[in-house]
Amino acid sequence: VIDTSPDGARVTLPAVKERYAPGMRLPIGEYRVQVSLAGYRTADVRLPVRYGDNRHRIELERAFAELRVITEPADAAVTVSYADDPGGPVRRRPLEPGRALPVGPVEIRASAMGRRSASRRLDLGPGGATVRLTLAPMRVTAGERFRDDLSGGGQGPAMIVVPAGAF
Repeated sequence: VIDTSPDGARVTLPAVKERYAPGMRLPIGEYRVQVSLAGYRTADVRLPVRYGDNRHRIELERAFAELRVITEPADAAVTVSYADDPGGPVRRRPLEPGRALPVGPVEIRASAMGRRSASRRLDLGPGGATVRLTLAPMRVTAGERFRDDLSGGGQGPAMIVVPAGAF
């Protein structure tokens, strides 16, 4: 029996013809075992099988990768949303250049004064990724009304451009 952490990881025995199943019987010896799960580093270990019942535990390490974001304009504020663990709660934080993020789904959002925000979703892989976001200039005047198209169809609420100043 091979217990995995997190639960639900895929266990394979490359040198054994039959598929791994908890409680299966194998001849005494040493076996190569691979344990994998999306978002984690694959474990590739050799485990002994001795006479009687055998139980081993394999804990997978979370995989991380670098995300590089290039924006136009270069001074745009960039935030990323991701889950520390697959299926866990999503956190949103400013992107810190050089800081690795957990692999898996990531949403990137960039914003800058006088520009339309831009966003992109991607599945960050173990090799990392580079994303380019161009924020289109907003050409509006005070008092002007506008509505943005929604990604799911239809339009957002009517917005009124307010002149710059203190409120």
